[in-house]
Amino acid sequence: MNFFKIAIINFKRNIKTYGLYLMAMVFSVATYYNFVSMRYNPQFLEAKEISAYIEGSSMTASILMIIFLMFFIVYSSNFFLNQRKREIGVYAFMGIDNYKIAFIFASEGLLLGIMSLVIGLMLGILFSKLFMMMLAKVALLNIRIDFFVSKKAILETIILYSIILGITFLKGYLDIIRTNLIDLMNSLKREEELPKVNYFKGIVSIIIIGVAYYIAINYERFGFGTALMITVLLIIWGTYWLFGSFFSMIIRYYINKKSFLYNGTNIISFSNIAFR
Repeated sequence: MNFFKIAIINFKRNIKTYGLYLMAMVFSVATYYNFVSMRYNPQFLEAKEISAYIEGSSMTASILMIIFLMFFIVYSSNFFLNQRKREIGVYAFMGIDNYKIAFIFASEGLLLGIMSLVIGLMLGILFSKLFMMMLAKVALLNIRIDFFVSKKAILETIILYSIILGITFLKGYLDIIRTNLIDLMNSLKREEELPKVNYFKGIVSIIIIGVAYYIAINYERFGFGTALMITVLLIIWGTYWLFGSFFSMIIRYYINKKSFLYNGTNIISFSNIAFR
């Protein structure tokens, strides 16, 4: 059996494990397509009073989606690699070399990405009219919205996600090649500890979020497009740092609360969450 067939079998077997990741990727593809198609929608282009606003909003949203996807994919790749250390170790003990193991797991990620792209584009096209109607209502536009499929938006989405999938495939491939596969088995036995509370990052994150809201409130001073991009980036950055800084404090609180920890399956759930 060739190694691509093994990747397909593994992909089918682990499809439920990939559930949340698949849904997030599908949603991002559909959303990206709709934001890009805004620039080519004839009804919006005819509304000259907001054409510049639509162009700026579309570009800003597209850039933010790309940034989100890059961070999300990197995190997800590392997460799935950690989840399947033992399986990778088993392949190593079977005598399969690093390059073939890397190809198997990188191909799984590629198959998942292709499925996300196809389903996401289909859903994006299907719900594009609803998306445009909601956008027109928010922008207080009294225009008729027809069902419109933008070939240019489809092509842009395919090109962008093909680049991202290629980078993801290469990253997954190199990550496994550079890993000492024998140590993967032993790493599972190492005692893990909760991350420490980082008060400095927590305080800085609150300041960052405060600055983001200040820019959002005073967007006229910065320009709508610039203010939107900066605000969203700062909110994402600040929220990520805030959550990461005080997450262990929250987990420690619930772990020390025995009445909660030993209730149902909480002990299993929190053990899995605590060391991710």
